[in-house]
Amino acid sequence: MPPAAMVNLVTEKNARLTTALLAALLAAFGFFIVIPLSVTQAAVGGRCLLYADSVTFGPRSVCAYVVAVAAMFQLLYCICRAGLALLMTWGPAKTKLTILSPVKFLLPCAIADVLASVLTLVSAGVVSRGFSVMCSKIFYPKSDRCGTADIYSAVTDSYVTNYYVRLQVTEAGVWISLVLWLLLIVVDILSLSLSGLFSRLPFPLSRLDSLNRRLDVGTRHQDNKADNTNLPRPSPDFLTQMAARTPPPKRPVPPKPPCVAQPLMTSGGEPGPADEDSSFS
Repeated sequence: MPPAAMVNLVTEKNARLTTALLAALLAAFGFFIVIPLSVTQAAVGGRCLLYADSVTFGPRSVCAYVVAVAAMFQLLYCICRAGLALLMTWGPAKTKLTILSPVKFLLPCAIADVLASVLTLVSAGVVSRGFSVMCSKIFYPKSDRCGTADIYSAVTDSYVTNYYVRLQVTEAGVWISLVLWLLLIVVDILSLSLSGLFSRLPFPLSRLDSLNRRLDVGTRHQDNKADNTNLPRPSPDFLTQMAARTPPPKRPVPPKPPCVAQPLMTSGGEPGPADEDSSFS
């Protein structure tokens, strides 16, 4: 892609649409975290299989933390964030929402995204480590049977099936969500730069604003070039009419001949000889 096309893509509208898309994906992957883990907990009587061994279950707070982070930030916050981004772009409330300053809207959202990414990173580590510990302790020394064998739960007096697939879905969902959070933070930085917030911040964040000004100048240059290219060309009839209305050019006036001194006339009417040294005495 040429640099000019890349510059044209860096606009506030595209940033809002990208934010809405990433927030919608985060909300979708939030279901891949909450539903499988909640179903697995319900299968063992509300206990948590993460960090479980052959004698005891894992702490309930571990599963509760993973579900709470996904439900709060991905199912609630991201759905509201996606809807608000779409309203700011196309909705009827555009005139009211666009007057929100970057400090009141974009900056708090960026801080919330950073916080959510940190909490999601902790959730990803907890799920991966707890899943590994469960398989290594319950099926010791044959941990490879974790994906094929069932687990007997004395609480429900039944065998738990499909737990391995559900925990795998939870693990994949939480790691993919972490990547999406990081991408959303990058889009937040671009949005703050386009809003001009970094111009009021000290060095080195002010460099981002100077980069944004260069991108804005390049965008306006490309827009002006495109406008000049798309201008309608005059038709031949129009040119003919304009030529008929144009008055003919004025003919140049010939210069006047220079004045030549006439010879003096004598009393007889004949010119006299020229006096080279004529003087009055």
